[in-house]
Amino acid sequence: MLATLVIVGHAYALTDPGNTHYYRGHYVFSSLTALSVNAFFIISGYLIYHSLMHTGTYRQYLTNRLLRIVPLFYIVIILTVLACSFFFVPVQDRPYWEQTGTWDYLLNNLTIFRLTHTIPGVFISNPEPLVNGSLWSIPYEIICYLCFSALFLFRDCSRQKDLIMIAGYIACTAAYLAVHVFHLLPGSGVTDTLTRCLLLFFTGMMTARFLPPAGISPLTALLCFLAFAGLYYFRQHLFYEDLYMLFVFPFSIFIMYIAFVPNRLLPRFAKLGDASYGIYLTGFPVQQMIISHFPGWHPLANASATCLIVVPLAFASWHYIEKPILSLKYRVK
Repeated sequence: MLATLVIVGHAYALTDPGNTHYYRGHYVFSSLTALSVNAFFIISGYLIYHSLMHTGTYRQYLTNRLLRIVPLFYIVIILTVLACSFFFVPVQDRPYWEQTGTWDYLLNNLTIFRLTHTIPGVFISNPEPLVNGSLWSIPYEIICYLCFSALFLFRDCSRQKDLIMIAGYIACTAAYLAVHVFHLLPGSGVTDTLTRCLLLFFTGMMTARFLPPAGISPLTALLCFLAFAGLYYFRQHLFYEDLYMLFVFPFSIFIMYIAFVPNRLLPRFAKLGDASYGIYLTGFPVQQMIISHFPGWHPLANASATCLIVVPLAFASWHYIEKPILSLKYRVK
């Protein structure tokens, strides 16, 4: 669900980047996209905490994380470069495969930490020329995996672990305030995003440790949602707009309730497989390809067509690529 909300939000941003025709929808769905990505990091923190606590060795932990993130990331990068050759407009009379930018996109993105978002000559008639703007979160996800893996050393020492987690959360909060609110540290795209992602990720870990979903009542979840939604909606009226992130715990509680409290629908849907990562990685380039062919489509039409394409592909990816690759983790001790 979160991955499809990201697609809807991107549809507005990509078809109408100037926010001129679909202002209300643009605002609503852009906000939902931002909240969906925030929820991704919170849920990742929750899952990583349990992975750290239950994985046999540190080597197994790292292997599990790499197998989950890297293989499909590489496959999507390679397939995207191949597919974009059909949307290429010659630059300086040089073919697609002789363009330096084509190889820069491929090789830089395969490093994961030197992301390139455009290929010269591709999607140049689109309102936005980006090839895959969803890739930005993957390096930060990996950084979070590595930063908080130190808890592995203290997982059998409950008191020390709790003290370290509380101290770490305070440190993440202080770093966020220093960069976003008080500007005590030099801000940049990297530091702004990193401090936000670390705080979200650690919030998920703290929720996993101190407030398991089984202890969350429906009323508590509803009140948490209303509290955070109200604060987020009126965030522009705060003395510092970014202060709303300090109250992300209620949002985390609501997300955990929705994601993990048993109900009749989710278990049936979960049997189909985990398509979220595939949807997230492939949605953006497919949207751009649709915009290239049908530039006049309404954002919701673009999002609907994209979902019809990428959701089946993502489930196929889970069953025939991701799941078989993840089974390799049992060979590592």
